[in-house]
Amino acid sequence: MRRFLARLPAILAGLFILHMVATTAFWSETLRALSNDQLSYSERRAQYGFHGMIFDGIRLRLNEVLAPEARIALAPQILKDEFFVQRLTESVYPRLIDHTARNGLDLAPITPQNTSTDTLIQQLGQNGLFLRGPIVRNTHSTADPLPEPDWDWSAVNFFASLLAVLGLGAMLWTGLSALCGLAPLNLKLLPGTLTLLGALSITCVTNILTYLQLSVPPQLSIGLGFIGALTVSAGMISGKLKLPNLRTTLPRWESWIFGLVLFFIFVRIAKFPITQWDGRSIWFFNARRIFTHGMFLKSDITHPDSLWSHPDYPLLYPAWVAFFSSFNAQFSERMASLGIPVLLTSTLSLLWYLARRRVGRWPGAALAAGAYLAVDHATTGGYVDGFLMFFLLIEF
Repeated sequence: MRRFLARLPAILAGLFILHMVATTAFWSETLRALSNDQLSYSERRAQYGFHGMIFDGIRLRLNEVLAPEARIALAPQILKDEFFVQRLTESVYPRLIDHTARNGLDLAPITPQNTSTDTLIQQLGQNGLFLRGPIVRNTHSTADPLPEPDWDWSAVNFFASLLAVLGLGAMLWTGLSALCGLAPLNLKLLPGTLTLLGALSITCVTNILTYLQLSVPPQLSIGLGFIGALTVSAGMISGKLKLPNLRTTLPRWESWIFGLVLFFIFVRIAKFPITQWDGRSIWFFNARRIFTHGMFLKSDITHPDSLWSHPDYPLLYPAWVAFFSSFNAQFSERMASLGIPVLLTSTLSLLWYLARRRVGRWPGAALAAGAYLAVDHATTGGYVDGFLMFFLLIEF
């Protein structure tokens, strides 16, 4: 009986893990992302994120006929469709949707009269999206001032961004160690801790620039990260900085399985775009704003026609994902989305290690694995709720 009671926590943990594995959406969504559906990343974005509507085509057409600084209003019948309004707003940004603008978009039948008096922007079924009003023509160039981003992802840019993150985290940790006399980190805690400290550094820089309303290139934090990485490396080589504790044991077999799951999460996000409502309308839209200006414009925070995007939300997550697009000339959702598995891996690796050390091998594994599988669908879709739960679990 005592032997059974001693094994009961591990048995219950195993049953819980089996239940979560059997009921999670992880398998179906991973198979969907890895399926050979003959669709490119941008085509998947249009099909699953925009319900088949080509919002990039609307943006390109508007930029052909309308000055970049000209705002546009939306007709009342268009405003009834919240999905269309929000996806259009994020697609045409930094052009603003403004109900007081002289130029407006309206949905009307395609007739000779409409096409002769108004500018057809895009055909939508039997109707057309028309631009009306005293059009402020684009006199600068016939070329699109905001070309469509490159939907291919770059391994070089990704690893350079990751190195900059670790450099920022190492610089912050080194400073805290010097001020507070912190002991060297265990090697198993090192990557996750430096990544989270790097995210904190990026957020602090973005918050300061937003407070001061200083517009800087998005490569600023990248440069600071490289400087941090070089400084810390030079300090370690010279012996002036303490090396992390390199004495560690090989992970157990279940840790390798957990790591394999994290790898498939990375592949899934790299191949499948962000399509969920809050992921697009809040977090990635705000990331686009931060990328465009290097901070969050006060005019964007207070703009009445886009308050649905919650510009008052904390900047940690949008600043973080925008950072991974820093090497792109224009905001790249695909590169930015790769920040999700990086942040996810860092938080889950810390939770996996700390939970197993605190409550035991299998109960801790059940806590970490169950916590992720419960929020897999939302987290990989761009929601932040799961990360908040992970942060709280790590804290306690």
